[in-house]
Amino acid sequence: MRKLCERSAKTKFSLRRLQLELNSYAAHHAHPLLLRRPPAPASRGKGEIQALKTGGLPLGMRAGIKYSEEQFPLQSGDVLVLMTDGIIEAKDSNEQLYSDSGRLEKTISQFTQEQSAETMVEAILNDAMDFGGDKTSRDDDMTVVVAKIK
Repeated sequence: MRKLCERSAKTKFSLRRLQLELNSYAAHHAHPLLLRRPPAPASRGKGEIQALKTGGLPLGMRAGIKYSEEQFPLQSGDVLVLMTDGIIEAKDSNEQLYSDSGRLEKTISQFTQEQSAETMVEAILNDAMDFGGDKTSRDDDMTVVVAKIK
């Protein structure tokens, strides 16, 4: 597995207030996922996984399109998962999509607050690749970014 920006991935920073603003995602593309758990000590539960969806065409599909801005407030303890469509469109031997299998949500729901973002990324990548079988050449990139909100 090739790691990009390994040095940057280990840099820690904090923000007092963060709002996620998404411009556009279309059907059949990877919507960001948000894992929200109740505040500690009640955080022992699985929490809720929410797809952050907006309407409109993907960026670059047509010139001159105006996009509306959607804001999704984040809170301490949230885990934000961004991924390319290579993750959700991985297929098993029966041509079932990874996104339809329930495995992505199951993997994310098992994350703990003690896990690093890097460990979470590896868990998603490994599960998607296991699901898709051992393919020497994939038709799409598989990229995952995890942000833990402190």
